[in-house]
Amino acid sequence: MAETNAVVEIVESPDSEEQTSKTASWLNISVGIKGRLFTAFGVVTACTVASIIVAWIALGSTVETLKSITTESSPAVADSLRLSEIVSRIAAAAPVLAAASSDKEQSHTWSELVENTEKFEEIAAAGRIDVSAQNLLKSAQQNLADVLQKLQTQVALRIDQEAKLIKLISQLHATHKNVTAAVSPIIDDVTFDLVINASEIDITQPDAVSQFIDKGITVLASAFEIKSESNGIAGLLSAAATETNAAKIQPLRERFNAAAATLEKGIARLKGQEGIEQLAAEVNVLINLGKGKENIFDVRFEELKSRTAINAQLAAARDLSGEFGSQINEVVSSAEQRMAASTEASDQTVQQNKNLLTAIAVVSLLIAGLISILYVGRNLVRRLANLSNTMGQLAEGRLEVDVVVDGNDEITSMAKALHVFKDNAIEAKRLEEERVE
Repeated sequence: MAETNAVVEIVESPDSEEQTSKTASWLNISVGIKGRLFTAFGVVTACTVASIIVAWIALGSTVETLKSITTESSPAVADSLRLSEIVSRIAAAAPVLAAASSDKEQSHTWSELVENTEKFEEIAAAGRIDVSAQNLLKSAQQNLADVLQKLQTQVALRIDQEAKLIKLISQLHATHKNVTAAVSPIIDDVTFDLVINASEIDITQPDAVSQFIDKGITVLASAFEIKSESNGIAGLLSAAATETNAAKIQPLRERFNAAAATLEKGIARLKGQEGIEQLAAEVNVLINLGKGKENIFDVRFEELKSRTAINAQLAAARDLSGEFGSQINEVVSSAEQRMAASTEASDQTVQQNKNLLTAIAVVSLLIAGLISILYVGRNLVRRLANLSNTMGQLAEGRLEVDVVVDGNDEITSMAKALHVFKDNAIEAKRLEEERVE
């Protein structure tokens, strides 16, 4: 019984060594399995954190790029297109302004021009398009505004001259009618007197016939001349009012002056005739329509002059509008190119970030795979399986099995403890054999 107890003591002695080994092993846990696994998981976690950081940076870069596109490039393109539309409206308003037939139409069109100009200045001053383009467009817009201002002045002058001309033509028709109405009674009276006096001529008198002609026929001829010349003057004034070539106004004026002189002489020859005062007054009004302060010739000439100036301003406006449109197109093209460049840069940034994230993910998976295969599979699992197999064989009594002791971790400590168990079992078996002998 004492020998049995001795064997037990010998068998139990490895337990103490095993406990001591385990204690030493756990004291060195930082270099053991736990430390290595934590290190491996730390590496994987670091890769994950790196992926998150890269993703965050990539997202921030993408947001900044999109912010640049939405707050700079896109508004610049939109403003450029709006400017192009406004310039088109301004250019289209120029011929409408030139064709205005009344102050109301002219004022309405000019108000629209002013409104579009203010919109243009507001957009240009917003600062969303290139500074050099802003200065260029402002200069072009100012030039166009100056031309349109001159055009508006000439249109207002033309409308004023047209209104005056319409009034003068209306007065011409009324005056010509009055002259005709005033001269007709005189012609009738002179004709009646001629008929009466013709029967009373004493042909025996030497001067009777010549006196009859001077007092009768000459007066009648003068009356008809007045009627004829008044018709001619009315025709000349009407022709001047509708003349489209300013160079032909002066020849019409000269013909009018000659007719007016003849008309005035005819009035003088009718002096003393009944109704001559009224006829002279109407003839004077008729002549003043071609010689007065605001006569038909001057008004029509100024109107044609205004029309010529309007055509010149329209041509200048068309040229400036075309140049302005080209500049606007360049601004639009530049803004679109900047937007395309920003979009391309955004795409490149996104692609680079995707590639970096892919690389980090591949590295993370590779590290995890290496840890799983090389360390966990080929090291930990294999050694634990070998240790389990060795323990099973020792439990079955096969003490000749080799206990593999390698590494510097908890499994190594377990292998060393198992080796102690094996040695104790061999020693116990030897003692048992000795006892039996």
